[in-house]
Amino acid sequence: MISSGAVIQFYDRHFNKTEAHIAMGGQRLSSISFDASRWRTQLNTLLNTICSSMHSTIRRKRHNK
Repeated sequence: MISSGAVIQFYDRHFNKTEAHIAMGGQRLSSISFDASRWRTQLNTLLNTICSSMHSTIRRKRHNK
């Protein structure tokens, strides 16, 4: 189980699609598909979302102590 951090697994599903499965904080989040033509932008958005979520979780834990 992941208590802190995130695991991202990438799978080639179709000719022009890649799929990512994300596990963060002991929970599996939904899968995300990336288009071949826009994967860099989509991946950057995904990583920013994960980092923001992790940052807010860390902040909440600090406030609870």
